[in-house]
Amino acid sequence: MTPSSSRARRVFGGWSANIIQVLLALTQQIVLIPLFLKYWSSDTLSAWLTIFAAGSLVLAADGGLHAWSLNRFLAFKSRSDCDRRTSRYYGAVFQLFVWFTTLFALLLLAIFGLVSPSSVLGFRAEGGFDLALAIMTLGTVFTLPMNLAGALYRARGLYGRIVTVQAWGMAIGQLAQIIGVIATGKPRDPQGAAGECEKTERQYDPMIAP
Repeated sequence: MTPSSSRARRVFGGWSANIIQVLLALTQQIVLIPLFLKYWSSDTLSAWLTIFAAGSLVLAADGGLHAWSLNRFLAFKSRSDCDRRTSRYYGAVFQLFVWFTTLFALLLLAIFGLVSPSSVLGFRAEGGFDLALAIMTLGTVFTLPMNLAGALYRARGLYGRIVTVQAWGMAIGQLAQIIGVIATGKPRDPQGAAGECEKTERQYDPMIAP
């Protein structure tokens, strides 16, 4: 295999994985939310979307270590001892990631112990909101060291592989959401759901007469 064909294969693989990731993101917003509304009230759906957004926000909160590591890995590619430098740097920064993750998790635990997220965010009526938010955020925090591996894959031109892993994770997560909602919820009355939607529109749209 020639270098040009190998490069083209990597580019195509990364592009294809990105397309799949975008489609999965659209599925979460376009397909799953209408499904959830068949089993959940609008308040419950709002609570879940808040929890989901919190997990996505935490995933990006690595203190800039991912971008910094990516730049370092790219700089090592021009060195004659690229693999040795990369190995030493990876080992050192991985320990930094572990310490950062541990401190971040302890900080979140302290916040959850002092403040009730359901009270602050207005979801007191949603039972189990605090526990679900804690599981989502802490579970996501413990995956932060994987950002270092993602930076290394990107620097070595293997971005498609790490995106494929992420896409599989998203697909499994969406399947788990569907199974969980159907297994634990009951289909709602369509007329009741329509009435609730109309009530919400009247509440937030001043142009609709009471």
